[in-house]
Amino acid sequence: ICRNAYFTYTGNNGNVINYIPRRTNFNDTVIVTTDRTVKGCDSNVVINLHINDTFRTQRYDTICRNTYFSYTGNNGNVINYIPHRTNFNDTVIVTTDTCRFGCDSNVVIRLHINDTFRTVRYDTICRNAYFNYTGNNGNSINYIPNRTNFSDTTILTVNRTIKGCDSTIEIRLHVNDTFRTQRYDTICAGQSFTFEGTQYWNTTTFVYPYSSVRHCDSNVVVNIWMNDTIRDTITRIICPGTTFDTNGQSYALAGQYTQYLRDNNSGCFNDLVINVVVSDTLRDTVYDTICTSGSVTINSETYSRAGVYRQLLKTPSNCDLALTVFIAVEDTIRDTIRPVICAGATHTENGVGYTHQGLYRQHLHTAAGCDSIQYIDLSVNDTIRDTITRIICAGHTFDTNSQSFSQQGQYTQYLRNNATGCFNDLVINIVVHDTFRTQRYDTICRNTYFSYTGNNGNTVSYIPNRENFNDTVIVTTNRTVLGCDSNVVINLHINDTFRTVRYDTICRNAYFTYTGNNGNSISYIPHRENFNDTTIITINRSVKGCDSTIEIRLHINDTFRTVRHDTICRNTYFNYTGNNGNSISYIPRRANFNDTTIITINRSVKGCD
Repeated sequence: ICRNAYFTYTGNNGNVINYIPRRTNFNDTVIVTTDRTVKGCDSNVVINLHINDTFRTQRYDTICRNTYFSYTGNNGNVINYIPHRTNFNDTVIVTTDTCRFGCDSNVVIRLHINDTFRTVRYDTICRNAYFNYTGNNGNSINYIPNRTNFSDTTILTVNRTIKGCDSTIEIRLHVNDTFRTQRYDTICAGQSFTFEGTQYWNTTTFVYPYSSVRHCDSNVVVNIWMNDTIRDTITRIICPGTTFDTNGQSYALAGQYTQYLRDNNSGCFNDLVINVVVSDTLRDTVYDTICTSGSVTINSETYSRAGVYRQLLKTPSNCDLALTVFIAVEDTIRDTIRPVICAGATHTENGVGYTHQGLYRQHLHTAAGCDSIQYIDLSVNDTIRDTITRIICAGHTFDTNSQSFSQQGQYTQYLRNNATGCFNDLVINIVVHDTFRTQRYDTICRNTYFSYTGNNGNTVSYIPNRENFNDTVIVTTNRTVLGCDSNVVINLHINDTFRTVRYDTICRNAYFTYTGNNGNSISYIPHRENFNDTTIITINRSVKGCDSTIEIRLHINDTFRTVRHDTICRNTYFNYTGNNGNSISYIPRRANFNDTTIITINRSVKGCD
């Protein structure tokens, strides 16, 4: 048996014997007990008991405090151990194992726990650089500061200690700023300024890069200002026997003097020109304004009325001083303003607001402290609402105030009155009327032209082709009773004109006249000495009312002069009757008679006189 176990034996006679070895002093032993044989006899059983020792084995192990320890014995037992993270120490772990004799033995694991560390490291970088750290475990960390909003920062990373445990590295990183420094330098006219080996003679600004005391790149902005030489002139009037003292120098005589003075601020020299005038009598003028019923005292003299006053005084240097005093009296000012506002608006005058029409009064003070009364006659322009109705034709628009309306309805415009600046309401009622297409039938002759004027004033004219004419359709616009342009379709029928030949005969001493059925009359008188047949063209009206051409071919018969000789007595009378029935009579004078010639008209065979 093993020394840490106990031995039991039960014989076939039912006897039980137990044996527990001593834990500290144990040896092999002999145990004698009785047993029953197969024949029922008690017999001795000698038990030679060998006691195998158990062992206590020491084992040494090391772990890091942020890891855990695991041990598996050869009997399959597994033990795990996790160190306390904040309060840890080396520890002893006792577990059981099986020895080579099959006895449970103790394994004493003496566990050493290596600490992990939190190391603080301090580093500094510039804000326009980046930081890199590589630990001994090969881990690398990079950090780039925010260029516009940067601050010191803390970076945590993991490193490995010399005992192989992961430890925390706390990197406290200080970020140095880069600087843009302004430098201001002043030089005098004619001088130069030297910066980093370069001379500058005028006002200028430039940027120069440099490394700051913390070794970060920074810029310095150098502003150089050149002060010009200032030349100032003063004039001083002094009395005889007195002096004018300035800048440590005295002047008693009239003249022009120049001083060269250093400007304490810029360090540059300026020119001061001094004109000294010696005058026996000094003159000065005082202007003052008083209110009605007020007064003013000047050099112990009191004045309450407007006017010009003179005082003869002495200066501290005993010069005569003639002082002229102008006194003005400011009456109480009364003023009236007449502002105009729109309904619902407010007029503010001297911090007081007014919204209703009326006459208001404010009591004020002038710059001289005198009373001033201001009347405010406030007018309020009401909002005007006007309504107009416009009738338009379909497809047309009504334009007003930069807006167009083409659909029937009611619209409202809010318009600013240029005279008052207030808004008025304009209600526009739009009525839309339709258009129509009307048929009209007309007839003209082919040698006339057709003209049609609609009630909208539009006129359309048409002239038929004289050689090749046909009925035609003319479309024009007219205005309906509602005032809208509508289409008028004119169906135009064209009647033809005619040319008629007429034959007439006249005598050469007669005239020809012809009156057509249109009332036109034409007359013709042949030439008495040189006459021929002729053709006369005139216009007549056809049965369809059209003017037609009448060609009158006129034949002219000649007339004759025949001589006839007759004899009568002086106391008889002569009578002749022609073939046209004309009768002529002649009675010679009784006292003074001569032969005579009588001309009368007769008709020829062609019917001519």
